[in-house]
Amino acid sequence: MEDYIKIIHNENSSFTVYYKDKYADELCWEEMLGLIASLTISGNRPYQQWLRTEEEHKKFNQSVYKCSTS
Repeated sequence: MEDYIKIIHNENSSFTVYYKDKYADELCWEEMLGLIASLTISGNRPYQQWLRTEEEHKKFNQSVYKCSTS
Protein backbone atom coordinates (compact mmCIF):
# COMPACT_ATOMS: atom_id res chain seq x y z
CA MET A 1 0.00 0.00 0.00
CA GLU A 2 1.25 3.46 -0.87
CA ASP A 3 1.17 6.36 1.56
CA TYR A 4 -0.02 9.72 0.26
CA ILE A 5 0.64 13.21 1.54
CA LYS A 6 -2.01 15.82 0.75
CA ILE A 7 -1.23 19.54 1.08
CA ILE A 8 -4.00 22.15 1.16
CA HIS A 9 -3.24 25.87 0.83
CA ASN A 10 -5.90 27.52 2.99
CA GLU A 11 -7.59 30.85 2.31
CA ASN A 12 -5.73 32.49 5.21
CA SER A 13 -2.38 31.52 3.59
CA SER A 14 -1.75 28.70 6.08
CA PHE A 15 -1.38 25.05 5.10
CA THR A 16 -3.04 21.80 6.12
CA VAL A 17 -1.11 18.56 5.63
CA TYR A 18 -2.89 15.17 5.58
CA TYR A 19 -1.00 11.90 6.07
CA LYS A 20 -2.78 8.58 6.60
CA ASP A 21 -5.52 9.20 9.20
CA LYS A 22 -3.86 12.30 10.68
CA TYR A 23 -3.49 15.91 9.70
CA ALA A 24 -1.84 19.13 10.84
CA ASP A 25 -3.59 22.43 10.21
CA GLU A 26 -2.77 26.13 10.36
CA LEU A 27 0.90 25.57 9.44
CA CYS A 28 3.06 28.35 8.07
CA TRP A 29 5.24 27.76 4.99
CA GLU A 30 8.32 26.70 6.97
CA GLU A 31 6.34 24.36 9.25
CA MET A 32 4.68 22.73 6.26
CA LEU A 33 8.04 22.19 4.55
CA GLY A 34 9.56 20.75 7.74
CA LEU A 35 6.66 18.35 8.16
CA ILE A 36 6.81 17.20 4.53
CA ALA A 37 10.58 16.70 4.81
CA SER A 38 10.21 14.68 8.00
CA LEU A 39 7.53 12.49 6.40
CA THR A 40 9.75 11.70 3.43
CA ILE A 41 13.01 10.91 5.25
CA SER A 42 13.83 8.08 7.59
CA GLY A 43 15.09 8.40 11.13
CA ASN A 44 14.18 11.10 13.66
CA ARG A 45 10.92 12.84 12.74
CA PRO A 46 10.32 15.67 15.23
CA TYR A 47 7.73 17.50 13.12
CA GLN A 48 5.31 14.59 13.13
CA GLN A 49 4.12 15.73 16.57
CA TRP A 50 1.88 18.16 14.66
CA LEU A 51 -0.04 15.33 13.01
CA ARG A 52 -3.15 14.40 14.98
CA THR A 53 -6.28 12.41 14.32
CA GLU A 54 -9.63 14.24 14.30
CA GLU A 55 -10.24 13.10 17.89
CA GLU A 56 -6.80 14.33 19.00
CA HIS A 57 -7.45 17.70 17.32
CA LYS A 58 -10.76 18.10 19.18
CA LYS A 59 -9.14 17.23 22.51
CA PHE A 60 -6.26 19.65 21.89
CA ASN A 61 -8.57 22.48 20.81
CA GLN A 62 -10.74 21.96 23.89
CA SER A 63 -7.70 22.14 26.17
CA VAL A 64 -6.53 25.35 24.48
CA TYR A 65 -10.03 26.83 24.83
CA LYS A 66 -10.13 25.95 28.52
CA CYS A 67 -6.76 27.61 29.12
CA SER A 68 -7.76 30.76 27.24
CA THR A 69 -11.03 31.17 29.16
CA SER A 70 -9.54 30.57 32.61
